[in-house]
Amino acid sequence: MVGSRTWPFVGRTDTVDDLVAQLDAGHDVFISGPAGLGKTRLAAEVATRLAGRGITVHRMVASPATSPVPLAPFADLVGGAVGSDAVAAARRVLGADGKAGAGDPLLVVDDIHLLDDASATVLQQLLAGGHVRLLATIRSTAAATVGVPAAVERLRSEHRVRHIDLAPLPDPAVAAMVEAALGAPLDGRSKQLLTQTSAGNPLYARELVEGSLAAGALSAHGGVYSFQGEMTATPLLEEVVLARLAPLRTEERTAMELLAVGGALPYPLVVRAVGEGALEQLERLGLITADASVRPVRLDVTHPLYRDLTRARLGALARMRIYRTLHDADSGSGDLAERPLDEQLRGAVWAVRGGGVIDDRLLLRIAHNASAAGDTPLAWELADEAYRAGQRTDAALLASWCSSQLGRHEESIQFLRKVAAAETDPWARAAMHLRVGEELWWTGRLEQGAQTLRDGADPPGPWTVLLDAQAGVHEMLAGRLPAALAACDPLVGHEHVWVRFVATLGSTLGHIYGGRPALGIERAQALLASLEGADTSLLGDANLHLATQLVAMTHLGQLDAAVAFAEAAYADTMRQPSMQARAWAAMLAGQANALAGNLQRAARTLAEAERLWGAVQLSGFAAWCAAGRARAEAELGAVDDAEDTLALARSYDHSGFTLNSHLLDIAAAWVAVGKGDRAAAAAALGAALEWTAAQEQWTNHAETWHEVARLDLLELVGADTSWPEPESPLATTRRQFVEARRAGDAAGLEAASAAFEAHGARLYAAEAAAAAAALLRRSAAKEATRLDGVVGTLVARIGGASTPLLAGRSGSGPLSAREQEIARLAADGRSNRQIADRLVVSERTVENHLYRIFIKLGVSGRDALAGALGPE
Repeated sequence: MVGSRTWPFVGRTDTVDDLVAQLDAGHDVFISGPAGLGKTRLAAEVATRLAGRGITVHRMVASPATSPVPLAPFADLVGGAVGSDAVAAARRVLGADGKAGAGDPLLVVDDIHLLDDASATVLQQLLAGGHVRLLATIRSTAAATVGVPAAVERLRSEHRVRHIDLAPLPDPAVAAMVEAALGAPLDGRSKQLLTQTSAGNPLYARELVEGSLAAGALSAHGGVYSFQGEMTATPLLEEVVLARLAPLRTEERTAMELLAVGGALPYPLVVRAVGEGALEQLERLGLITADASVRPVRLDVTHPLYRDLTRARLGALARMRIYRTLHDADSGSGDLAERPLDEQLRGAVWAVRGGGVIDDRLLLRIAHNASAAGDTPLAWELADEAYRAGQRTDAALLASWCSSQLGRHEESIQFLRKVAAAETDPWARAAMHLRVGEELWWTGRLEQGAQTLRDGADPPGPWTVLLDAQAGVHEMLAGRLPAALAACDPLVGHEHVWVRFVATLGSTLGHIYGGRPALGIERAQALLASLEGADTSLLGDANLHLATQLVAMTHLGQLDAAVAFAEAAYADTMRQPSMQARAWAAMLAGQANALAGNLQRAARTLAEAERLWGAVQLSGFAAWCAAGRARAEAELGAVDDAEDTLALARSYDHSGFTLNSHLLDIAAAWVAVGKGDRAAAAAALGAALEWTAAQEQWTNHAETWHEVARLDLLELVGADTSWPEPESPLATTRRQFVEARRAGDAAGLEAASAAFEAHGARLYAAEAAAAAAALLRRSAAKEATRLDGVVGTLVARIGGASTPLLAGRSGSGPLSAREQEIARLAADGRSNRQIADRLVVSERTVENHLYRIFIKLGVSGRDALAGALGPE
């Protein structure tokens, strides 16, 4: 327990099983590993397992404080006895006479390398007499830092001794431990940062979390924890880590600082700065590693925390000195422009931050590379420096783009206006007006944004169509699809690549939300194929067109592929510092998962996206994400949470972003139904139907009708379902479901269920099957029972939901967390006895759980569990 949190034991259950087996076989066991890796906790888990079988367990802890006192760790066992009498006394207290029915006693010695010589000798003699087993922990660096007692060394070489070198905890286990302690998930970026920094050391992970919570650097939003700023270590962690660094001499400390600031570095470069002797000593102390598998050999610190805590103790002047040292040492590495991209970036950073000089054209090229890699803060720093050095327009434009990505919209606007006033190329000037107009629109200043586009067309010329295309994009964001398509469609084949780039964005999304996703994806693919060799950096990121294809995939009913695509992009983007890139990835992952029925995942990623959009002051997207999260929470049965989230969604100014305003009405309807106000729910959905039809948003219109049917509000909303026949496969199935619900057509509902499942929309499939089962329950009980089994299987695969159509089905709801755990173990081939031992429950309890699991999933035995559960 640290603070008010319990930190669970995770990721080493198989290791516990192995250690117990080794001890049962009569072996003594030494667990070795660096400090904080979990040796003591592992030994405690083994001891608890054996004590639960009735075996006598005695634990002693050696420490520097007790090592000068002979036999201090053995005080409880030997009293005042010494020599052979001490051994005999210890054997008596432990019951080491071979008569213990449950098995020979276990002696657990923590930090055995710190035993005093007398205690080590007693321990050796005690074990030599038999009927005592030893489980000891020893620090892997002990031999290099302290004198291990000779008796302990002799014990380690005994033939019956087994040595376990404890490996770092895998990243997923570290994340699982932290999330269990917090009682909530980490967002993707925070999970990546924490696992990277702790490097498999559970103590480090725990102390980083506790320190960051205490400092306010780790907080929850929408049930998801995220780091806001730098992680903060506890004083305990700082003490543990800095104790390793305290004895260093000046040259060694300088070398550690160079590696802390510069990252992994080539050996020749570091030698030029500090010489060979310091590096060899740091390697002997286990503080740095040398990777000889590459040429030249690369040096790095052995643990990321050595880097982080060393950096944290450096002031601004010290950092400048270190960057200057790195830049000077790097000057002998050849022409920067001819080096690989990562070395160019590294050299540019050292030059800029160390006061060196670098060509502004090269610096701008490197800034573009940093932007492409997702490091927007660094790209801004380098582009801004390039502009200061050369007053280049293209440098100013990149700096302004990065400012916008970082949420500094006013700075971006002022920068663009300043440069546009001096720009002589009309196309470039039009692009700058486009960007200013976009900034104004995205931050809610709609008329100013529109006026800026009009001003950019003066004087008139061919470049005017670029601004017309952007006006069409604004119409699309506002949800006015006829106007958007009228502006953008004629320009998708324009000869100027900038015009095609902007017009295709408006056209693609206009057709996707207008019910023609196949045409939308065709337009996006054609545009991307035409971009080879073209520079569109003034207008935006070409990845936006990949994102539109992902949106189109969801409405084409390719949800499994869309979720996989979105999750891969999410995982990749979480490594990037760019908040907007992470916001896009989280939003798209949330939307795809919501349609697929992965509600908890959807709620988490949408909460993450909403926070990120809010952080960069793009409240329109934040409102969409909050509305989607509110619906997911309501679908999970958390109506009070959904009500709070809906209030948050409404607090965002989403003027100019009314394309998806129906999401707020849908969320309001779910909350109203959850609160028992069906009339208010029907009114909200009726308003959404009117708006989406007026603006020919047929994709959103179909979604809204689907929600009317899901919430059983068809009689209250009305009978007009005469929207155009959908071209979208998902919208087609939505319409099929609505019409079957209105007609009370069980066969039609079952067909809709099968179609939804084929799309990957398993929640919708479960609801349709449940509605069919409800209709058949009196007239065809056997068919209803079969459909109940279908529902159970689908609900188990999505991890549970609590919606009106699922509430009335037979069976007892989705699997609980414990049932999921038992079902997974059974599907993996574990016997009831093995499951009971692992979960520390009775075999009868496991049998009862499995009985309920089979009923809920509609399966008859273990062989069908894996298919019913689906992938983890």
